[in-house]
Amino acid sequence: MRHHGSGGAPRAARSRLRWVAALGAVAWACSAQACASAQSVSRGGIPPVPPSDWTIPQGSVDAIFQRPNLVAEHPRMSGVYPRDLVMLAFRPGTPVARMREAVDAVGGTVVGGDGAHYFVRVTTRCADVPVWCAIDILEKLPQTEAVYPFMSGGKPGGSP
Repeated sequence: MRHHGSGGAPRAARSRLRWVAALGAVAWACSAQACASAQSVSRGGIPPVPPSDWTIPQGSVDAIFQRPNLVAEHPRMSGVYPRDLVMLAFRPGTPVARMREAVDAVGGTVVGGDGAHYFVRVTTRCADVPVWCAIDILEKLPQTEAVYPFMSGGKPGGSP
């Protein structure tokens, strides 16, 4: 027996429609010129200002936005976002060494930016989704101005 909600469509069909719509929004955001002109991997330090483009190969950008790496529902914020990518802004005047300390604290790698935020891929291990563990760590650091899950268009409206 299928469960029907208020819209009359089976729950599985509504769920698939939400995923298709959400993935379409993410794909649109990543199809912008910034994604198309990805550069080689930056193995050096952190640039003193956030990059305005992806700094990893296009295939690596695509992998970040694959369905298995996306969070669709979480108690702290709904929406579709990568489970291991944060947008990070530092306080004005933060020395690069302090920026590196913050990124290292979450096992991070700078993979791009939007000119105002660094895009940091994190490897933090914890009981929750890595993006939220990294946010919890980074929010406590004095050099952090702002940190959010990666969302196209900047700060998400539902961030804690």
